[in-house]
Amino acid sequence: MEFQSQHTHLDLPCEIWECVAQFLTDDQLQQMYSVNRTFYRVAMGLRYHQITIGNIYGPGGFETFNCLISSAFHCHVPFDSGNPELVQHVQSLRLKSTPVGDILADTFAKTRMGMVRSRHKRGASLADFFRRSTQRRGEVEKGHISTAEKLRGFVNALKRLTKLTIEWDASWGGPDLFDGPAELLVTIGWQAYSSNIRELELNISVEICERVVLPSLRLDRLETLILRLEKFYTNTDDTEIIRKTLVPFVLGHINTLKALTFKSFQNLDMTTFFQNIGHIPNLKRLHIQQPYLGVGYTHSNSFLLHLYVDTLVDFSWDFYEAPDPRFNYTPAEVWFAQPPYHVKFLNLRHLALGLRGFPLREYFDEIASYIETHHDTLVTLKLTGWAFDMNQFHKLVERIASPSLVELELSVDVLCSAVILDLAENFSCLQVLHLSYNEVGRQVWVPDLQAYRPAEPPSDADPVPHTGATLQVKISQFVEDVSVLCLPCWRLSALSLAGGTRYLRLTTARVGSLLLKGLPRVGFINGLYREDFLELEA
Repeated sequence: MEFQSQHTHLDLPCEIWECVAQFLTDDQLQQMYSVNRTFYRVAMGLRYHQITIGNIYGPGGFETFNCLISSAFHCHVPFDSGNPELVQHVQSLRLKSTPVGDILADTFAKTRMGMVRSRHKRGASLADFFRRSTQRRGEVEKGHISTAEKLRGFVNALKRLTKLTIEWDASWGGPDLFDGPAELLVTIGWQAYSSNIRELELNISVEICERVVLPSLRLDRLETLILRLEKFYTNTDDTEIIRKTLVPFVLGHINTLKALTFKSFQNLDMTTFFQNIGHIPNLKRLHIQQPYLGVGYTHSNSFLLHLYVDTLVDFSWDFYEAPDPRFNYTPAEVWFAQPPYHVKFLNLRHLALGLRGFPLREYFDEIASYIETHHDTLVTLKLTGWAFDMNQFHKLVERIASPSLVELELSVDVLCSAVILDLAENFSCLQVLHLSYNEVGRQVWVPDLQAYRPAEPPSDADPVPHTGATLQVKISQFVEDVSVLCLPCWRLSALSLAGGTRYLRLTTARVGSLLLKGLPRVGFINGLYREDFLELEA
């Protein structure tokens, strides 16, 4: 078991568990921060309410279920439904296929072959080997049954459980071996989850999906379905399996579902799947991530998106990998007649676009226009997979400037003071900023508006943005410009920075500490409290 926390992992003895597992009020936590930051971080970590139970493969693996391991705090917690520290607070449970030590998914097969070799060396009979191996397999099966019984009792005791994740790691063996979470789920019975679960996430192969999502499965309060199909192996029947398995499941929850996420490593034609589902009346959130399908092969997505132009409030679109080089020869007017760019969502508030592999210099105007059509309603915008050059960045923020945007994620080729000033000017109510960059430098004015090359800055170089500006990439200039930044009225409260590796002399921690001097309202940076982050540079 692991409690997932963004804070530093701590090594604590087991007896401290009872002391820190009691959840405190917000006021008490705030007081604890000033007294003992170590216990403060532990208490905050416990508030994530997340548990992972890893299924152990092979002979003897079931024995490890007698104890759940909290990797965040390196302490052991009894696997007991009577443990109040667990059952009273756990809201998220993840069943995950995972190896422990040298035990792999195919341990039984490897152990059996090893025993054959060793027995033959010692002159033992083959019949004796098979008798012992059969006995050993029987012990393993009994262990799995015992584990499932314990897990059933544990899950039934989780009265606050609302999220369930089943993760099948295809790299740990094939479907003919122990099926890990899939096997446990069938053994436990879905009745253990049916009355509480509001969010179900399946990270599995198509074949395992068929075995886990049973036709009779009903989760009374299911609101969110996240389906991530691993690229395990591909059959020509995969699309039909998905249709037969998932269509009845979705239709059985069509009145409660509010969010659907579909992520696939495989090129699957989902037209019949979406057509059979039809319209989900309460769907508000739709996330799609898939391989690049090519122009003319997105009919299923087009059919789906047109159903929700009036109701969708949260939309995410991305590719798993960059398109092949032929994509670069696709005319912009052809590509932007494809989904999702030919659809305008009237009430969209959260938009995330993956731009990986896009020839953005040719497609920039169309991308900016698509975002601009929604900027009046957006409160969250995430653009990943492309680093904007300075001219593109200035044009983009001017076109999508919005007083209502509260969260923004994007990447710039070069981070300079002008980037921060532009954001503060155009997004006055921004509260959360995720900013990635490849370099740091200074923006300076040059007469050639088409130039985008390093240039020696004039003696009176001004860090204030100018149209047609270019960049001089020098660390000393960046430090000089950022040191005079002062934006006390900007509402930004959380900042996340991710820097490139070209300038190792100026670490991300150093860049962050320089920016914080001019951004006094920022309380969190890179998941840490302001004071903790500044201590990294001290």
